[in-house]
Amino acid sequence: MDFAISIATSIVAKIAEYTVAPIGRQLGYLFCYAGNVENLNTRMQELKNARDRLQHRVEEARNNCQEIEADVQSWLSRVDQISEEAETFLNHEGHAKVVCSCGSLPHLVTRHQLSRKAKKMSFDVCAASEKSKFDTISYRPQLESSNATKGYETFDSRREILEGIMAAMRDANRSRIGFYGMGGIGKTMLAKEIAILTKKAELFSKVVMSTISQTPNMKEIQQDIAEKLQLSFGQTQSMDVRADLLRKRLKQENKILLILDDIWNELDLEAIGIHDECKLLLTSRYQHVLHSFMGIVESNIFFIKAIDSREAISLFKKIIGDIVETPDFNYLAHSIVDECAGLPIAIATVAHALKGKVLSTWEDALEHLRNSNFRDIEGMDMKVYSCIRMSYDFLGSHEEVKSLLLLCALHKEDQEIKVEDLIRYSVGWRLLQGINTMKKARNRVNSLVDKLKSHCLLLDGENENYVKMHDVIRDVCIVIASEDKHRMSNIKSVNDFASHEGYKASKAISLLDYDDFGKLPEKLECPRAKLLLLSLNSIPNDFFKQTRELEALGMNGARIKSLPSSFHSLLNLQTLCLSRSNLQDISIIGDLKNLKVLDLSWSSIKRLPKEIGELCHLQLLDLRYCDRLEVIEPNVISNLTQVEELYMPHILWMGD
Repeated sequence: MDFAISIATSIVAKIAEYTVAPIGRQLGYLFCYAGNVENLNTRMQELKNARDRLQHRVEEARNNCQEIEADVQSWLSRVDQISEEAETFLNHEGHAKVVCSCGSLPHLVTRHQLSRKAKKMSFDVCAASEKSKFDTISYRPQLESSNATKGYETFDSRREILEGIMAAMRDANRSRIGFYGMGGIGKTMLAKEIAILTKKAELFSKVVMSTISQTPNMKEIQQDIAEKLQLSFGQTQSMDVRADLLRKRLKQENKILLILDDIWNELDLEAIGIHDECKLLLTSRYQHVLHSFMGIVESNIFFIKAIDSREAISLFKKIIGDIVETPDFNYLAHSIVDECAGLPIAIATVAHALKGKVLSTWEDALEHLRNSNFRDIEGMDMKVYSCIRMSYDFLGSHEEVKSLLLLCALHKEDQEIKVEDLIRYSVGWRLLQGINTMKKARNRVNSLVDKLKSHCLLLDGENENYVKMHDVIRDVCIVIASEDKHRMSNIKSVNDFASHEGYKASKAISLLDYDDFGKLPEKLECPRAKLLLLSLNSIPNDFFKQTRELEALGMNGARIKSLPSSFHSLLNLQTLCLSRSNLQDISIIGDLKNLKVLDLSWSSIKRLPKEIGELCHLQLLDLRYCDRLEVIEPNVISNLTQVEELYMPHILWMGD
């Protein structure tokens, strides 16, 4: 009997467990409706904040040309779906009814349903929030070459040379191949075409091309090759350690083709980290550089000659159009092309300068080409100089576009030049007439850049935000810039300070190619200088004492931690670019009351001091990617009443 009672008690307890508890839970949905809905609102706000934080990281990664991990994209998509469902639920018309209900049965049923769904959705939202913490969200994709070389022309006269080089590419016993030719002959375009052809033929697992230039920087060459092989040096600064890492990476894959373009002198491949077995294609203006300095046997060296007259007139006509065939223009066209001596860059620049021009302009151009006063430039044919000089002169009386071109020539050889930098320097240097806002300056500079591209004097960069300058055109522009009318100087070494007295009267000076680190003069004796570009690791304290007239100063990439004491004397400065600097204290900048443009992007500053708020003429402030910025002093931003463009970390604000 006791046994039966025990069993019955147990059964009753279980019945209570399966009936009373669920009933309590269901009643809880009714009584906790408001709390469940409010909790869902709170959890959704937390999820939105988490999504926004991750989205900022995603945008930054994409701006750096990185691919987003699949699980990150899936999470963002899932959150979008959850957010949409939650918004639909929270806007459901039933909420208004149950809040105002008097306890009627239909409204109680709706209240129960909404409360239950709110609690379930809160669980889903919490689960999604927990998964928002990704250690890594992106990766650098494998760099791919395009399927066509922009600007490359196929010439029958070079077909045999191209086939010979491709045969050498296929021969495993020929590890070093080279070709040479005068500046402007088309070596770089040919090298790019070979890179594409070898990739199409699957001769190599990877093809990496790096430009060496006249003044090579060994660390920059290492960095360029490493990035294209997706090798990270981290914080390693030692040349030897970097070389060892690069050497090991190159040996990981046997089928890597390394193209080193534009070698001017002996290059220490071992110091860079390029091992002897690596397949190399080298280009130069000089045969002896390839043979004597780089050790390529003569049978593996190819000469790139000028194109023949038929190909030359065909290229000219392709750019100019059918007007070449009309009687009045035909003779002039052939005479002008003859003056270009079969050099593609000369033909292209002249053709673009004459496109759409009247007959008298063509006649004047021919006179220019025949009577040009050639300035001797190492490795350059007289005809190339004459043609580029004529193209520059034919920009006419439009001094803005000429000045912008010469400003590009002050940048490093083969550098990707940011159009935004050109805009900011132009504003400070006052190159633009009648322009008083950043928006108008941006429109004007973009228009000038398009004109220079249409004249074949500037090239497209890696994207629409950059431009490049052919090294031959840059060489000519440097000569033009050094003339008395312009007074611009590219200083490359300490010897230039001693031997080149003309730099003291210069209006614009570039030290971007300066290689004598630690040997700068104590004072830069340039009282007339309006623009200065430099990127150095140290600057003497009195360096700016005799450059009080400076209006634009570019110090992007300067690895200095503090500004020299003479900086406060730059009272006329209107543009200051300090992107990617290691600066800590920038309060001295507050003394530069005429400043219109201040670029601190990617810098290491932790604090934006109150002194910046005293820059009453500032029109643009760029603080993008200042990831260490922790403090912006009160009223700094609000005091900048003239600011038109304010770039903050992950934020862009633009005024009217």
